[in-house]
Amino acid sequence: MTQAGRGPVRGCWWRSVRMPTLALTAAPFVVTAIASAQVPVVAPEVLVVDTRALLATAPGAREADSVLTSDLARLEAAATHAREQLLRTLAVLARRARTAPPATRRALERRADSLQATTETRLASLARRAKVRQDAVTTPFLRALHAAIDAERTSRGAHLVLDDVTGATVLAVDASLDVTDAVRRRLDAAPIPWPRTEEAAPTGGRSRPARGAPPGG
Repeated sequence: MTQAGRGPVRGCWWRSVRMPTLALTAAPFVVTAIASAQVPVVAPEVLVVDTRALLATAPGAREADSVLTSDLARLEAAATHAREQLLRTLAVLARRARTAPPATRRALERRADSLQATTETRLASLARRAKVRQDAVTTPFLRALHAAIDAERTSRGAHLVLDDVTGATVLAVDASLDVTDAVRRRLDAAPIPWPRTEEAAPTGGRSRPARGAPPGG
């Protein structure tokens, strides 16, 4: 490059050399800025837990299951006794009705109907007691389980927790998303208030005959 009447200009050669030097000098700054940038950690949206495994290993679960099984067996025995007593009494009334005059036969039929209604009410009451007892035993665990699962979900920033209890809803899953062990540790840290056995009640064996039943066979 020349200027009029002065010949070549030699003082501009540095422009083509210094720019790469500036670029190399800036490179460490760019790398440092990238390295120091905070890379956001993406929380898993879905977690998986096996509630059946948790129930099997929850502190006190076996004892609670034994208590519940005993209570339900006693209520079922009372229901069986009531049904058998009804059948025996109806058989007695039927035998009497076969040889009784019409007026007495109608009275016996009314007594049989009344006895059957009373027994059905008794059976319904026993069924309700069984349901209440089952809820009383299982509800403390379910509450503690839901609280532990939700606490684990919150700590991991997840949106949803799937139950892998049947193995049918989850075909494949990353092991890091299975929080069963983490939830188990939370359950172990907070003992579940399992209820004791239900108060024994006169539910069978020597229960009195229902109103309207004859004194014997």
